[in-house]
Amino acid sequence: MNFQRIFIVAITLILLGTIFAGAATALEPAAALPKADLSNVRAYAAAPSDGVPSYAVDAGTLYAGSTAGWSEVRTPDGVIVNAVAVDKLNPTTLYIGAANELALYRSADSGGSWERILLTTEYIGGVTDIAVDSMQRIVYVGTDTAGLFRLRDVGSGMIN
Repeated sequence: MNFQRIFIVAITLILLGTIFAGAATALEPAAALPKADLSNVRAYAAAPSDGVPSYAVDAGTLYAGSTAGWSEVRTPDGVIVNAVAVDKLNPTTLYIGAANELALYRSADSGGSWERILLTTEYIGGVTDIAVDSMQRIVYVGTDTAGLFRLRDVGSGMIN
């Protein structure tokens, strides 16, 4: 009789533990799954060398990867990405342009952190294209309403 009670209590504890473990797992944030392909690519920055990912903007979101698969790159909250460029001499430095503000974002660590560079407050619009002259360390930023901007990348920031 005691053996049956001990057995039932043990099975009950195991089942309760399993239920709580499943509930805890369900409450954890889901990891972003890689996408097999992109369907609405607006901008693309090819990998400058082997072992470095390419970057693509698909429906306002930045992705890193290749034809083998794409993973979402976290960007600043509220930014709709419209353009992307990579510094060919320093492939961990990338730039994104916002579609919903006249701002350029620079990351020196492959998208781990971002620096915001406000282009102007005189116009409303967004960034349409980015070109990087790696040799001269100059970034050209095209916009839909405010024209073209020329910025110098000084390594730790950007200056006009």
